[in-house]
Amino acid sequence: MLNQGLLALQRDHESGARQLAGKALQILISLIKEGDESLERWWKSARLAAWHLWKNGRESMGAAILNVLVRSLAIIEDEVKRADGVSLEFLGTVTRKLQQYAVSRDDSVDDIWRSLKGFLQENHDSGKPIRILTLSSSSTILECLHRAILGFRSEFDIRILESRPLFEGVSMASRLVGRLRESGAEREKKVEVSIYTDAAAAIASEAVDLVLIGADLIAKDGSTSNKTGSLPAVLSAKHCAPNAKVLVLAENEKILPYEPPLREENDIEEVFASWRREESLQEAASTVLSYSQKETLGGHGLQATVKNVYFEWIPTTLIDGYMFEDGQKGAQDISDLADHIRGEADAYFANV
Repeated sequence: MLNQGLLALQRDHESGARQLAGKALQILISLIKEGDESLERWWKSARLAAWHLWKNGRESMGAAILNVLVRSLAIIEDEVKRADGVSLEFLGTVTRKLQQYAVSRDDSVDDIWRSLKGFLQENHDSGKPIRILTLSSSSTILECLHRAILGFRSEFDIRILESRPLFEGVSMASRLVGRLRESGAEREKKVEVSIYTDAAAAIASEAVDLVLIGADLIAKDGSTSNKTGSLPAVLSAKHCAPNAKVLVLAENEKILPYEPPLREENDIEEVFASWRREESLQEAASTVLSYSQKETLGGHGLQATVKNVYFEWIPTTLIDGYMFEDGQKGAQDISDLADHIRGEADAYFANV
């Protein structure tokens, strides 16, 4: 069952880090809700399963998975300290409390919105139009955009990069438009939602007030890993709209207290799929694909490569603020929290 769970996490390229961490939690619950061994062995097995889900699931999104599993182990540990053995009552209590924790994670979006709302009230509450650039598909950013448009009297100009190769930005734009139509926002004021190609990041960033970035990982120094295309969007805004603020919207669970993983590259077929849809590119795509699969002899010969890199890093020096569920934070706050998270994780995983 653990192997099946790991494969499910590894093959999931649609869920964001927050959703993937929720899936990891559900896998952990399914693994520990039964047991006929001693309490000590059961507790060690639970910690070992959590370690595997973190390290061998989807490491590029490992911060959220790690944090959710560490918090889950803290919940389990409280029950272990009260129990005499692995009884049905004990397993039922552990399962119920973990499910309650899973539900409570949904509240973090409300709290992140409160942090962003405070920033907007302080900096953009004059009624002037607010121009925002974002990319990819973040459930947190989607929710915050929706609430901002409904809650502020300003007109909004929302610009979303398409986010190749899976075009998650197109999906988010569609969901945002759908939710705004349902809420009748377009009857109250002007709201413009525009999709730009990734190559037009500089044009999309002209005169923007805010760049909103999600996070799959946040390093101890505040550097943020997000969907590829994030760094060009931020750099473009810094050049084309020098007064724009770059904000990261994320939960504390995105903070990774360890060295970040190596760059993740994914199936090049995702890139070829969009090329093949264009008839004039089909022959070119086939040529590149054939040379990308060709073996070279002794390091000689012609070989083409296609890179499908999912994530890239935005350095702390380009980020103006972090909106977390417990308020706005700076780089030093993130460093302090990373140390705390590492202490907890080391305690649970040291002897597994």
